[in-house]
Order: sequence, then C-alpha cells, then structure tokens
Amino acid sequence: CNAELFSRLTQSKCAKYIKTLREVNIAFLPYERQAFTLDSPDTFYIAYNPTPLPQRTAHLDVIAEQIATLCATLGEYPIIRYRADNEKMAEFAQAVQQKLNQYKADDATMGEVNNQ
Repeated sequence: CNAELFSRLTQSKCAKYIKTLREVNIAFLPYERQAFTLDSPDTFYIAYNPTPLPQRTAHLDVIAEQIATLCATLGEYPIIRYRADNEKMAEFAQAVQQKLNQYKADDATMGEVNNQ
C-alpha cells in the first residue's frame, strides 16, 4: 500500500471500522474459493510455439512468479515435476522452483503440514 493511499484511508470516515490492514502479495486472480486464473490467454501459444519467440523467457518468468505467489499464498511448497525431454518445460519448471525457493527463504514454514 503506498503512503498516499494509506494516508487517505486513515483520514476517511471508514477508518474507525478498520481493525487491521495487511498487504497480501498475489499475482493471480481468485475467482472463487477453489478457483483462480493467471489471466494470461497467450501463455499456451508462447510456451508451445515451435518458433522461438523473443518474449517467451520473460513471459514464462511472469507465469512462474504467478504460480509461486499462488503457492506461497496457500502456504504450499509443491514438488515440481516435468518431462525431461522437453527443454522449454524444464526451463519453466526450474523458474518456478527458483521462485518457490525465494518464497521459502522468506517463510520457512511454507509447505509444512498443520494438524489442527
């Protein structure tokens, strides 16, 4: 939340009804309780196009960040698997794993089972 927005919020009439503000890092769009989208209709074309596209690496890096953000929000630390004979997907899987490792470094409890 930037300082200007926070200042406007604290000076508004609704400030007395706000108990807590929490910044949540989400790079995906939640639709329902168990449904989300990355809002990226070009991903299939960019990822599987046999002709090398200049934006492919950058685009897949954005998608990897979105997936890692989703996992971090859910508190999950999944095992990433991919077909070894697909170089593009190996690169993508490694990008997702790298992003997950960064989130795990910030939150060591990510992926731990909570038996409540």
